[in-house]
Amino acid sequence: MGHVWHLLAHDFLKFIAHILSIGRAMYDCRGLSGRFKLTLAQRAVYVLVSTSSPCYHSVMSQTHTATYVFNGKSLNALAVSLNGQKIPAWLDEEIRTAFEKLAPYIKNDNQVIYLRDIKFLAIDGKYPGGHCYNSYEAMIALPDWEADKQQVVATINHELHHMARWQNPGYGDTLGGAVLSEGIATYYEEMISGWTPPWAQADVSSEAFDNAIKNWTDNQYDHSGWFFEGKYGKWVGYAIGYRLARELFSDNFDLAKSINIKPDEVEHLLKGLESSK
Repeated sequence: MGHVWHLLAHDFLKFIAHILSIGRAMYDCRGLSGRFKLTLAQRAVYVLVSTSSPCYHSVMSQTHTATYVFNGKSLNALAVSLNGQKIPAWLDEEIRTAFEKLAPYIKNDNQVIYLRDIKFLAIDGKYPGGHCYNSYEAMIALPDWEADKQQVVATINHELHHMARWQNPGYGDTLGGAVLSEGIATYYEEMISGWTPPWAQADVSSEAFDNAIKNWTDNQYDHSGWFFEGKYGKWVGYAIGYRLARELFSDNFDLAKSINIKPDEVEHLLKGLESSK
């Protein structure tokens, strides 16, 4: 009997050793190794209850990184496929081309753009949605990596145009500044990609135009209400800005002007658009 128990104990210790090796691999996979120590029992329990771990049982997310350098300025790009879809081969060239056009107006030595497939962050769950909240970084959320190429290209150019404006006059800290920046970026993405996003075509009431003029220099404006959905409807700030940009560049598009123009230089055009309704 003692011999049997000895064999059982030996097998049990081999099992625990196996559990520990898996546990170490799983923790290494999560990037947590060395951050804290687990007791033997804790690690064994962790492995036994973590059988659904995507790191252990599923395909890892795919990533693509690249750095583009023009005029001594670099853009670091990171694309992540969180759901295992293939990142399209055309993405690299489209980011490079977009950055090359805007590089003459880039002042920071280094900046980054990050694209990932997170459906609930995409606009209405189906259009690529981006943001560029400072002069160094832009982020884009895709519904998935099978998203329409034209729409992805449009969004890349939209966000990089924001980045260039951030590094020159700035995005704008007033309603007028935001309307101008978003309007020009929306017009620019359409010009580059050929896709007119639905927010550029949103309905704008006379009341919305009137209040945009009255509050043009307001630095306490409700960004979400004007640009997402609020008192005047959905996407109104984008639509006003798009119409303004279309009027501004009705003769020809000037990239340098689109990067550097300030809201006080176009307020008269907005008043003209409102009066023509």
